[in-house]
Amino acid sequence: MVSYKLLIVAVLVIGSVHAGPVPDPEFKYPVEKPGYSKGGGPIVMIDEAHFNHHTSTGRYLPFADLLRRDGYVVQSSRSSFSKDALKQGNILVIANALHKTNDNYWVPPYPSAFTDQEIAAVRDWVNEGGALLLIADHLPWPAAANKLAAAFGVHYSPGHALDEKTQADQAVR
Repeated sequence: MVSYKLLIVAVLVIGSVHAGPVPDPEFKYPVEKPGYSKGGGPIVMIDEAHFNHHTSTGRYLPFADLLRRDGYVVQSSRSSFSKDALKQGNILVIANALHKTNDNYWVPPYPSAFTDQEIAAVRDWVNEGGALLLIADHLPWPAAANKLAAAFGVHYSPGHALDEKTQADQAVR
């Protein structure tokens, strides 16, 4: 009997180890004065073509809903980046993109989530007036987004940002 209880506890603990943040689709931040009339704002494309950890129907649903309530038009971007695909929108949001080899397998190496052709297309699109919001949390995401970021003179650190006390505490271990 004790071994069954221990097994149940172990399954519950192990099952919760990979649990991450969960969006609250019921939370609606109030938008008292929308920036645009409903559907009259810029088109925001949320990348969903690069094994993204955050999508407009998943973890970024509250974000997508907030944008819509502020008048933006939100679209999922489910194809590779190209000049034609990008001309469909004004703002591109890329959140935690991965290369297919790292989808659900966060072990090095971490190849770029984007091809050289996609990086050139996004760079050109931004230079012509498009707006990019490139988001990368902790590893493996900075490594997967670093080539795209570098096209804009930005370089991601492959590690975690830690305060000085945490760094000192970890150095002692």
